[in-house]
Amino acid sequence: MHSLHPDAVVGIGNLSREGGGQTGSSVSHKSGRDADIGMFALTKDGKPRNLKSFVAFEKDGWDKKKRFQFDPRRNLDLVLALIEDAKVQVQVIFVADWLKSRLVQEARKRGLEVERITRLETTLRQPSDSNPHHHHYHLRLYCALDDRLHGCLERGDIHPWIDHGDRVFEARVQKLVALCSMNEERWRRAAVVRLGEMKAKSALPHLVKGVEDSSAKVSQAALHALGQIADPSVYEPLQALLFKTQNAKRIVAILDAMLRIELPELELTVLTLLSRMDAGTLAVPRRASNTLRLKVLEVLRRFGKKPAFEPVYALLMGNNKTLARAAHATLRRITNQPITLRRSGRRSFLKVQRQWTSFRETHNQRSWLEWMRLGFEARSMRDLKMNVEPVSRDVLLKALRHRDGDAAHNAALSLMALTGHVAYPWWRNKRNNQRHWRTWFRENPTNQSPD
Repeated sequence: MHSLHPDAVVGIGNLSREGGGQTGSSVSHKSGRDADIGMFALTKDGKPRNLKSFVAFEKDGWDKKKRFQFDPRRNLDLVLALIEDAKVQVQVIFVADWLKSRLVQEARKRGLEVERITRLETTLRQPSDSNPHHHHYHLRLYCALDDRLHGCLERGDIHPWIDHGDRVFEARVQKLVALCSMNEERWRRAAVVRLGEMKAKSALPHLVKGVEDSSAKVSQAALHALGQIADPSVYEPLQALLFKTQNAKRIVAILDAMLRIELPELELTVLTLLSRMDAGTLAVPRRASNTLRLKVLEVLRRFGKKPAFEPVYALLMGNNKTLARAAHATLRRITNQPITLRRSGRRSFLKVQRQWTSFRETHNQRSWLEWMRLGFEARSMRDLKMNVEPVSRDVLLKALRHRDGDAAHNAALSLMALTGHVAYPWWRNKRNNQRHWRTWFRENPTNQSPD
């Protein structure tokens, strides 16, 4: 930039801590690979201006007070300098779509090669779940190779022009895989732990084998590693292991790993496990059995839908108070009904049981989406014009930020069911969930009316 524009001063905003971690109010600068960079402007008379603070540029290219205009020439040179650096490789630069269009237009005006314009269009992107970034660039770097070898994890695409060091990375993986065959337990466990930290997908068969290691420590470490990698290909082997395991602690560890994989099939898996426990074919002590049931309810609070109702209802009507209360919370989640347990006494709980029994008798034949609609209506959301079945897109978008966490959760799951787009609600906070879905509908106009 200095060679092209000697008077240019690049403005730097929020950076990252050297070793990563929380940086004030920011939630996206924790990995140590993010930086906010200011934009260049022109004055009203077209003279270059180095801004001393971030200024938001609207869709017409000017700030709201019409003092400064977005400078496409210097901003393009800045972005090209960043994305064409071969040593420090850029994964993404978040910027508003309307400013990206101005940069691409400037690149074409200059007659840049198609390959350079493609890099520009690929690397510049408006985020779907935060502000559009029209007052600064948010730069994110790829993991350096040394960091990858020690557990630095990528999220998002690897661009085809990036040298991500895969050859060196895989060589390290193979060395760790060799350690998994050593006689000493501590080396086997250390190798498994590091493979999980590295998210080494090529080591998945060895980690699956490690789950059945004679050492409980190695086995637990292998399960944790599989959860860290969270690859759908290991779901079936884990499920097979789950159904032949009799140790409650081990079953919980397997379920924890499967939870990280996040497949909807997990509902049927835990319901099968629950039925085996009820039938007595899973021989575990009573206390351990209750622990497993609580874990099953935890899973169903994420993935449970209509098939889960009857088994959970049975736990609600049982004699174990801890299980019954957890079952009540799970039923609220899987049905979207705002049935509230206001006091801890026996009378209050009997009232809740009667309410769930009434719901069961009245609405058992309805679909899961109809349960969702009934729940939103019961929360006094009729002002959102919920007079159609199933629920409408606009209602669900508003419900994503509902103060009731169950309603917000189910709004996201309903949108997923209606559109086929996977965006689990626990990936983001309520506000960013709403931003994500609004952006998704804007970018997918054929899905404007999922109902």
